[in-house]
Amino acid sequence: MKRKQYFISTRDGKIEVTGHPVVIPGYEQFNFFAHRPYHTHLCKTGWDISEETTMLRVMPSSWAGGYNNNTHKGALAIVIAHFKSMGYEYTVSAINREIEIAKKK
Repeated sequence: MKRKQYFISTRDGKIEVTGHPVVIPGYEQFNFFAHRPYHTHLCKTGWDISEETTMLRVMPSSWAGGYNNNTHKGALAIVIAHFKSMGYEYTVSAINREIEIAKKK
C-alpha cells in the first residue's frame, strides 16, 4: 500500500495526515483513504477512513457487528457495513452533496 499525504477536516481546521488509498466496492467513483485518527493521543490504535475531496471522515460513530478498526481491513469492513445499512442511493447522494459543498469553498 502506497502512503500519501492527505488532508482531513477537524475542529482545529484542515490538518495534513499520512494515509493509504482504499477502494470501497461499488463506490469506486470516490477517493477514500485510511489514516490514523487525528487525536492519536486519545486513541493510539485504529484507523479512520475519510473521503479525499470533502476531507470528511466516513467512519460511523459506533461500530456494530463485531468489527474493529485496528487494521485497514477492519476499518474498511466497518465503512462497508455502514454504507450498506444506509443504502446505496442515500450514501452516493450524501457524498455527492458534500463534494459539491466542498468544491464551493
